[in-house]
Amino acid sequence: MFKFFQGLRAARDGDKMLKIYQRALNSANQYLPIKLGPGNAKVASAMLNEILNDDVFQENGVNEFRAQNKQQIAQKAKSVLEQDPLLRQLMIHTLWVKWLLDKAINRNFVVLAHENGWAFELYSAQYSLLPIKDYDVLVTEFENQTMQALGNYLESHSKTAH
Repeated sequence: MFKFFQGLRAARDGDKMLKIYQRALNSANQYLPIKLGPGNAKVASAMLNEILNDDVFQENGVNEFRAQNKQQIAQKAKSVLEQDPLLRQLMIHTLWVKWLLDKAINRNFVVLAHENGWAFELYSAQYSLLPIKDYDVLVTEFENQTMQALGNYLESHSKTAH
């Protein structure tokens, strides 16, 4: 009976972690185009795919764009992560969560790709897998930063439009 309840809790925790993970991806995908400036949504999505070492964002030809510009995208992603500590923290913790989720569903080829990716190799020792509650707090903090960045962006661009 105890194993049954452990299984239920694991499933509930997995669902909760997946929802937080999705929030993290959405927030990062909103934040990066603001940080990079107008017209860079495809670059931002390609950078996130590069950091996560997986094709998480696939719309609007992102995969092809990433394949054609792999070196430049990797360099830009490394630079942005170095310059933005909160984004770096969010992305590496999110990479750990993605690693865990992929491991849980036996996507071993993706797990191996994560482990061999440059972001994981550079930062995994610095940032470990967080408990769900702490990851949720980090994602909420980043969502707040994203909303503030969006507000600043809109304010600065509305002044130039008038």
